[in-house]
Amino acid sequence: MLIIVVLLVICGLINGQQSCDPRTFDPLSYPGRLTKFDVVGTSPLKVRAHIQLMNSTSEITFEGMVLAYQDCNPKYTMNTNTILATCRTLGCSESAGSSFTYWAQTDTCEYRCPDGKKANRKCVYMANSLECRDDAMNLAECMRSPLFQYASVVPTGTGGSSCSYTGINLTCRECGEQ
Repeated sequence: MLIIVVLLVICGLINGQQSCDPRTFDPLSYPGRLTKFDVVGTSPLKVRAHIQLMNSTSEITFEGMVLAYQDCNPKYTMNTNTILATCRTLGCSESAGSSFTYWAQTDTCEYRCPDGKKANRKCVYMANSLECRDDAMNLAECMRSPLFQYASVVPTGTGGSSCSYTGINLTCRECGEQ
C-alpha cells in the first residue's frame, strides 16, 4: 500500500502537480495570476482571491480580510474609489457608507486546492493597500502590495511601535435590478 502512495506522489510531481492539503497549503507557493476578488462578506470586508495557476487552467481560491486602515508609517486609509469598486464587485452602483472595525481572529476563511478539496481556516489579513481608479470594477484591479503582507506580522510604526489597524464594514446600495 505504501508503495502505491509513493508512486502516486512521484507521478504527480513528474506531471508538475504538487499535493495540496487545503488545511495547510500556502497560497504563495502556487505561482499564478490573480484573476479576481469576490466579496464574500461586508461586515467586516472579507474577500476570496482566485489565482489561475501558471501554465494551467486550474485555480486555487482562498479567503481573507481586507486591511482598511493603519495609523503608522506608511499611513493607509481605504479611499472612496476602493469602497465604490467593492460595491461594484457586489453588483451595486453606490456606497451608502462605511466604518472601520476590529474583528476577532475567530472568523473562518475557505481555502480551495486545484483538485477542488477545500477546508476552513482562521482568517488573516490577506489584502492591504488597495487603491482603485474611479472606473475600477473589481478589487483585483486595485492591488498595490503583495497578498498576505500582514498575515502573520503585525504592522509596526517608526521605532518599532505597534500600529492601530482595522478592517472595514461596508453598506452598498443601488444593487441589481430593483
